[in-house]
Amino acid sequence: VRIAGVLVAAVLAAGCCALFAQGLGTAIWSGVAFIGDELMPDHPNDVPAGPIDVHEHNTTEAGDFTVYRFPLSFGKYPLYWRRFGVDVPKECQNASCPVLFDFHGSFDSLYSQRTWTKWYQYQAKVPPDNKFLLVTLEGSPDAITYEHLQLSRELSGSSTSWNVEGWGEVTSVMDVAASCADTKGEPHCFKGAMDEDYAYPCYSTTQYAHPRACREYKEQYDKDAPFKQVHTKLCQGSSDANDWDYFHIVADYVVKKLHGDQRRLYFIGQSMGGQASMQFATASGKYAMPRGLAPAAIVACSPGASRLSTVQIKGKVPALLMYGVTDSTAPPSAWSGYSREDAMTANLAFTKLRQGNGNGTVLKRALDMVGVADDSDQKTKSAALVMADCMTGGELLKEPLERLASKNLVGCRDRLGHRLGIDGTGRMVETARTRLERIVGASVNMSSLKFGAPPDVPAAEAASYMLRCATVDDKATGGAKHAKAQVCFFNDGHTFPWIDVEGKIGLFHDFVFKGFLQHGTLARQ
Repeated sequence: VRIAGVLVAAVLAAGCCALFAQGLGTAIWSGVAFIGDELMPDHPNDVPAGPIDVHEHNTTEAGDFTVYRFPLSFGKYPLYWRRFGVDVPKECQNASCPVLFDFHGSFDSLYSQRTWTKWYQYQAKVPPDNKFLLVTLEGSPDAITYEHLQLSRELSGSSTSWNVEGWGEVTSVMDVAASCADTKGEPHCFKGAMDEDYAYPCYSTTQYAHPRACREYKEQYDKDAPFKQVHTKLCQGSSDANDWDYFHIVADYVVKKLHGDQRRLYFIGQSMGGQASMQFATASGKYAMPRGLAPAAIVACSPGASRLSTVQIKGKVPALLMYGVTDSTAPPSAWSGYSREDAMTANLAFTKLRQGNGNGTVLKRALDMVGVADDSDQKTKSAALVMADCMTGGELLKEPLERLASKNLVGCRDRLGHRLGIDGTGRMVETARTRLERIVGASVNMSSLKFGAPPDVPAAEAASYMLRCATVDDKATGGAKHAKAQVCFFNDGHTFPWIDVEGKIGLFHDFVFKGFLQHGTLARQ
C-alpha cells in the first residue's frame, strides 16, 4: 500500500516488527509499507486488519505456547505486524477456560513480559480444574529505534507501548515556574521532559500527525541513546496507534477460536499495561469492549495516567488497584514523586520535606495507620508516612502540599480536582485517588476505608512489604453502588509486589488469581 505524505515506512521482516526513520528530522517523504519482502495488499478502510496466522509455536510444561500475528493499519497510517502470544494448557485445548490478558509496560514486548510475570509457570502448577488461558499482549511497534533494538525475541530492547490514558495525545509544554491557573490547555509535562536524557521517543504516528514535534538526538547522545528521535517542543508519552482495534481483534479471536470463556475475561497489567487494563474496561467510547468481550475483572498496578485521561469505568467492573508507595514513575501520591524543581534530579528534597512534616502527631498517626513501630528506621518511617497519605487519598499531607502548590512547586489538578503527581521525567500523572474514583465511578472518601493486611497473604509476607489493602464500601462513596473494588499499597517502587523477589513470585500469583479472581471462577454478571 503506498501512503502519501508518510514520514516513516513500516518495514517488517519475518519474526520482527520495526519502523525506521528515513531522512530524520522534519523531512516528509512518501513511503511503502512492507511485510517481509512483499508489498502489503490493498485493503478497504473499514477492514483495518488482515488474517491472523501462526508466527511461532512451542510445546510447554502446561501445553502449548503460540505467537500469532496479523497486519493492522490505523486510518491513513501504514500497515504493520501486530503480535500476541497465547499459552494454552492441555486441559483448555478442547474446553472453555477463563482468560488472563497480560498487558506489558512501555518499551517491552510479549516475550519480555511473559518472562517477567511468569504467569505461564504458574499456569502449569494450578490444579486441572483451575487452568486458564494466558494471552500475553504486545503494544504498538512504531517507536523509532536503532536496528539492534527492533522487536525480536530478546528479553530486553523492544520498543512497544500502548496508546491509552491520554498519553498518545500531544500537548504543549508547561514552564516549570508557571501558575496552573494561568496556563492554557492541559499540558502534561514540564520543559525538563524535553531533555534528551528523559524525553520519550518520537513515534512514527506522532511524526505523521505532528511533523515538527520531533528532532534528532544531539551527536553526543547518538551512539548510546536507544531512540534516534525525541520530542522537542510538544509533550507526548506514547504512540498514537490503533490499539483499540488490536485488542478487540485479539480478544475476539481467543474467545471464538481458542475456547476462551467470554464471561471470565481478566485484564491485568503494570505501568502502561495497568493503564491499558483500565482503558479497555471503560464503559463507552472506542476502547470499550463489546458486551461479549467485556472483562469480568481488572487488575491494575501502578497505572499512572496523564491528566488528559477520560477513563470512566463507572463501577461496572470488579477491580484490584495496586501501588508501590515509593513509585516515582507512576506516583500514587504527589509525595511519591518529585517537586518541579527536583523533577530532573533524584535528590532528597522531597524525602526531607516528608520527614519534616512527619514529626509529632502526623507521623504518629501515620505509623499507627500503617502498623509500623516507633523505633523503625527513618527510611521505613518515611515510607509509612507516604503510605498513610495514600491511604487517606492525600488528606494526611494535604496542608503542606497546598503550601508548595501556592509556590508553583508541585503539579496541577487533574480533571477530577485532585493534585497530580510529577514523575522523574517531569510529566504530571494521575495519583491513586483519582484512579480509584475512575474505577468506582464516584468520589471516594479514602479516609473512611479500613486498611489492613489481606487475610489470604501470609502475615510475615504482608508485613515484609507493609502490604495494606481495603475494600471500597458504599459508605466511602456516599451510597453510590459499584462492583467490588479493592485498593492495595505496599512498600516498593514501580513494580508488582513480590514479582522480582527470588522464590516468592508465586505469592503475587496466588494473591491475584486465588484471592481476587477466586481461582478463576469470578464471572461477569
